[in-house]
Amino acid sequence: MDGNFIEQTLRPATAEDAEIIMQGFEMAGSGMPEHFWNEARKPGQSLADVALSRMRDKIADPDQTITIAGDGLGAIISYDIPDEPEPLEGLRPLIRPLVVLENQAPGTHYINMLAVQPHARRLGLGRLLIASARRAANGKPLSLTVDDTNTKARALYDSEGFVEIAREPLVSDGWQASGNHFILMIEGI
Repeated sequence: MDGNFIEQTLRPATAEDAEIIMQGFEMAGSGMPEHFWNEARKPGQSLADVALSRMRDKIADPDQTITIAGDGLGAIISYDIPDEPEPLEGLRPLIRPLVVLENQAPGTHYINMLAVQPHARRLGLGRLLIASARRAANGKPLSLTVDDTNTKARALYDSEGFVEIAREPLVSDGWQASGNHFILMIEGI
């Protein structure tokens, strides 16, 4: 696959891309998104119905930048982290470590999700998607969190200039986590 062809196919997500975004969260989220979607289900509602509704809400959110690559081969969601920390009171134990880490990256542009279909990995799509987030960041440094067992993603982020800043223990809260820690990484530090 020609990298130039893929770069030409980077585009903003539309409501029709909800399934692509859902698959991205399933790949990147180590089971956490499915856990939340399952909890949000109402009687008679499928997991996919909940997930697709949430993805359409994300796509419609003007504060989130969502880019699709290679006609659905990859996707990235990013947004600005405010300068003021988010309050921790009342947060679920599962979410708390992620917010603690985000609060340590004020003024950055946060990559909330980056995923590439398995058959399209190692073709440069992850790098192209990170470059698209850099453009959306308007000069702000990028930040992200990654599960400590996701060594392939860590290698990509290391090679893109991200540095580990902090770790927080994963809390299962009914979710079967694959790792032990979430790691905050910021580029260029």
